[in-house]
Amino acid sequence: MERQSWPDSRLIMDDPLLKMTVADQLTLLVFTRDNLDRIDTLIETTNWIRHKIAIDMKSEDGTKEKLCEAQFDVESIDRSVFVDQLRNQYLSKPTTPWTLVLDSDEFLSDDAEEQISQLIYSAEENIIGFRIPRHNYFCNLKLFGSGFYPDHQLRLFRTNQIFYSAGHHLPPKPKKESGVIKVLDPPSCLHIHHNNYPTIEEFLKRQLHYAITDDYDSNPETFDFDDYMMNAISQFSDRYGEREDGSLSYVIALVMYWDEMVRGLIHWERSGYSGHLSEHVPNQVFVANELSNLIGQSKQSGVFTQQDIDNLHTAYLNSRSWRITAPLRWLNSLGRS
Repeated sequence: MERQSWPDSRLIMDDPLLKMTVADQLTLLVFTRDNLDRIDTLIETTNWIRHKIAIDMKSEDGTKEKLCEAQFDVESIDRSVFVDQLRNQYLSKPTTPWTLVLDSDEFLSDDAEEQISQLIYSAEENIIGFRIPRHNYFCNLKLFGSGFYPDHQLRLFRTNQIFYSAGHHLPPKPKKESGVIKVLDPPSCLHIHHNNYPTIEEFLKRQLHYAITDDYDSNPETFDFDDYMMNAISQFSDRYGEREDGSLSYVIALVMYWDEMVRGLIHWERSGYSGHLSEHVPNQVFVANELSNLIGQSKQSGVFTQQDIDNLHTAYLNSRSWRITAPLRWLNSLGRS
């Protein structure tokens, strides 16, 4: 993807009238609930935004009062389980052409005002919004991989031109099929910063909460636990990857592996304990790595080399799973017959 060529920022930022006009086109929209211990950084890094709205679930720790002091227009709503779809009811509240959505544990960098002004100023009419890379912090360390970077998020968009689906962490979509979403190219672009998981314990609690409160298809005919097992293996493989984040890569890979298995069990229960539930021991992760990589290669080339077959044979000999590794056993038979 070619890097976007922006107008010279000095032409924008050195003109006070133009700067004011651009800034007035933006509204910050935040959803909160008892976030007093982590709302300060958000407030400090967005104090240049003139229009700010907070949808607060009747916080009891002073969050609402803090936001009012920071010149937010605060609307109180009943407490409920927060899912992304809830945002749809409030996307029409901003009266400015552009909306920026942030979570209460997110913040912006010092140059965000200039970066956002450039994006808004240079946006062509068919551009609905921008997918912004996000830096995630885990145990107070910035992640550089593990499936958590660049972690693009559609957060800056033309007001009320996108919608959220039911569930957690599903990317919003444009209301118009013709709408274009620009993906910003890191690292030299606007970033969101996310202080999401201060401890491993918090990581586990949050993932379990998301799993329990997520949206699942109740039709037992669509459920197959093997799908979750394979997703779990893929999660581990993808997030462990090249281990850019040291030991945290392994921690994150294990938790996300576990998360998929938990979701599979919850889905099985929601489907009335029907559908296919595997009862075999999960296979070793390295077996899945071989399977995933080699199947990907076969789709491209249509053939396996002898080395591929040897690798599959080694994976097969070290695997205790029967049903999941059926493709391995079949491919192994091709090389050993």
